[in-house]
Amino acid sequence: MAVKHAFVSAIADEADATLVRPSNWNDDHTIEAGTITLAMQADIATASILGRSTAATGVIEVLSAATTKSLLSLNLVENTALSTWAGSTAITTLGTIAAASIPESMLTFTDITTGNASTSNHGFLLKLSNVATQYMDGTGAWSTPTASVTLDGVSAAVADQAGIANADWNIVWNWQKTTNSEIAFTFGESVASTNGTSTSGVPNQILAKFITKTGSTMSSASFWSRGVHVFSVSPTTAQLLFTDGSASAPSIAGSSAPTTGISFGGAININKSGLLVSRWNGIGLEIFQAGSSSPLGGYWSDLGIAAGTQPTATLSTFGMAYAGSDTSGAQIGGYKARGGFGGGFAAITSGDDMLKLVGEGRVGGTNGWQMGAFISLTSTGTISDSATGIGGMIKLAHAIVGAEPVVVATVKSQHIIHSGTAPTITAGGGTNPTIVGADEAFEVTIGTGDVATSVEVTFGNAFTTNAPICVVQSDTDIVPFKCVTTVTKVTITATLAFTAGSILHVVCRGWE
Repeated sequence: MAVKHAFVSAIADEADATLVRPSNWNDDHTIEAGTITLAMQADIATASILGRSTAATGVIEVLSAATTKSLLSLNLVENTALSTWAGSTAITTLGTIAAASIPESMLTFTDITTGNASTSNHGFLLKLSNVATQYMDGTGAWSTPTASVTLDGVSAAVADQAGIANADWNIVWNWQKTTNSEIAFTFGESVASTNGTSTSGVPNQILAKFITKTGSTMSSASFWSRGVHVFSVSPTTAQLLFTDGSASAPSIAGSSAPTTGISFGGAININKSGLLVSRWNGIGLEIFQAGSSSPLGGYWSDLGIAAGTQPTATLSTFGMAYAGSDTSGAQIGGYKARGGFGGGFAAITSGDDMLKLVGEGRVGGTNGWQMGAFISLTSTGTISDSATGIGGMIKLAHAIVGAEPVVVATVKSQHIIHSGTAPTITAGGGTNPTIVGADEAFEVTIGTGDVATSVEVTFGNAFTTNAPICVVQSDTDIVPFKCVTTVTKVTITATLAFTAGSILHVVCRGWE
């Protein structure tokens, strides 16, 4: 740095160069860094900046604020605080605002549409239409659902659905049909379902299921017609609760005969063609002449179970009582026809059972119920279409342990005819004697060869408790006979020899 003194020393320099010489006063001096303070510089005007605005290299100049602003190209920015800046229409691009937000109160929009969302860009929501029934559709316009939207417009499920939980809210769908042969709502199949099974008789594959929870107080279904209850599912037990109905409108009826069916109301009523024909009233069964309000013919018919009580596990009796002023009694009828109900009745054939009373007993878990005895009312004779064109017989059958039931007596042609296992000749009676009949009545034909005086017959089935009483007579020999009986056999002895080929007629009766 050149520093010149105002005066020059005339004193000559000494020879010793290590000492300061007079000539050194005007040599360049070194100023140490940081030693010139701002106070040592010349004063400048207020609001001035040191720099240079003059073109080309030159000395430092004192610049004004205006010159500096122009020099830095800041003359294009308004000198206004951003917090109070009203903005400018000259700003064309706003950079990214990072880690900051614009207060909602500072946002003001005019009714412009250039920034609206479109199918290709995000954007602003449309101005609200102020119509509650409108919604914004996929094109970005406000639309009103049309009345043609139907349930079949709902997309088919592509997986199992969890369903809708409506809580305590109700949903009501109503129709007003004005066209015949139309169904308001149908649950059906598009294609027949397959692989359905059942568990304990209950289907596992179900088109519609109505179910309530354990402890619920709500019925799972209730059906009404014209505002009148028809039937409901009980909310507490597994049962259907039907309206009582009446004789002319039974609760349960067939579609082809709506006045024939079952009605309730303190009794189970069976109605035919709108008229009461029978009624189970909890005590017995009343039979009515159709149209009468009293039991049949003014008489009381009671079908009782154990004196009007419910059957128990140990006792069940069945009885009918018929009270009246005539000599008639209670009647059980059996009616037999060939053909069928649907195709019409046809005449029976001789030998057809018209009524069969069967007694069966429980023998165990393997063979269940087995027949012990029966009474059969059977037709007989030539059947003809007249008031007396049928004959009948009564068959009595029973089983002994180890064998199936066998008819042992038949009431036929006004006689009692015995049958069953035939007896056999076990001793006497000559050579090759024969026997026919049953234990109660049989014939012995005496054989040939040596003349016999006795014959022993073993019963087909032994009598019980006491030996039977037997009476014998020969169709040929007029001699006294002696009969000795046990429960298993009878021995017949004559005072003279039997005539070969003669027939002994024997009748035995058991007793207890």
